[in-house]
Amino acid sequence: VRLGFKPMSTKKNDVCILLKTNHLIDYDDRVGKVSRHMAHRGLRPFIHVVEADNVSKRGVSDYGVGYKSIALITRRIFPRRRFLALKSLELHLAFLLRAVRRRRRCIIWVVDFHAFGCVPILCILRRFGLFYSVVWDQHELPPKGLLESKLYRIFCKFPDVIVHANQERREYISWKTKLKAPCLDVVINNYPDLGLITCSGAQGDFGEFEQWVKGESYVVFMGGAYLH
Repeated sequence: VRLGFKPMSTKKNDVCILLKTNHLIDYDDRVGKVSRHMAHRGLRPFIHVVEADNVSKRGVSDYGVGYKSIALITRRIFPRRRFLALKSLELHLAFLLRAVRRRRRCIIWVVDFHAFGCVPILCILRRFGLFYSVVWDQHELPPKGLLESKLYRIFCKFPDVIVHANQERREYISWKTKLKAPCLDVVINNYPDLGLITCSGAQGDFGEFEQWVKGESYVVFMGGAYLH
């Protein structure tokens, strides 16, 4: 995958990942697979993350990558689903602060759309030499309102690389937005983690489930749900 830099360069192999997750970092399999692959390629990823528990802590994830959790003050003060704009503003400021305060120049890797407003600002700062490149990892489809907005089409022109989970999503977004390369750049297929097949509990007891479906056809739906 082309990331806009030479992966084995000793000066350009730090990657700062900015992530907001709806659960805990150890359960974000997509980011885990990407960070492990970075490490195998000689890169040094580090994750700044806002987790569901909103607790400030530092550690190493289950997939062997260092991280620092950010606790947002607005999430502590205000109830859930209230003052969302204020919470989003603090999230953006927290990510920008973490990126700018790094002592070494690095590649910035923005995950998804929770902090998409950071993308153009980070790209402007990159022009002043603060970062080597900016990657926008869109491994989920944008919400319908964002996808159909002019703002999204403008923001897609800023980063060095945009990442999609598969070719079909890339083509769908290109069709909806009429954007052409280099705005839509690369695909990193989100294949299943083979390690989960052999891990403890992979071959579980589905007896109750089999009795419940009684041999009828069924559909398994996994992940978030919103209109596209």
